[in-house]
Amino acid sequence: MNAENFGEVGDLGEIIQAMRQLDDPRAYRDAEEIARLQSFVLEGLKRFEYRLRREVDGDSDDLFLAGSEEVPDEFRDQINEYFKLLADQQQ
Repeated sequence: MNAENFGEVGDLGEIIQAMRQLDDPRAYRDAEEIARLQSFVLEGLKRFEYRLRREVDGDSDDLFLAGSEEVPDEFRDQINEYFKLLADQQQ
């Protein structure tokens, strides 16, 4: 990462801190607090990964979806066709 993206490191620090809070047994006394921490960590990691990927890949328009490999084989052709139709509509 370059100096202009230094703020992202701070974001990652906040995410790591939230993950450490999940190690504390006291956090498990409040189900809402656990859900909040888990949501914060998950969304924060997604944003961090997106920004990191954008920096590494530059201005690439390629779309990467987490979990896309989990699509059942019988739907893969339909999904590929759907994305082809979307791409054609944008042109």
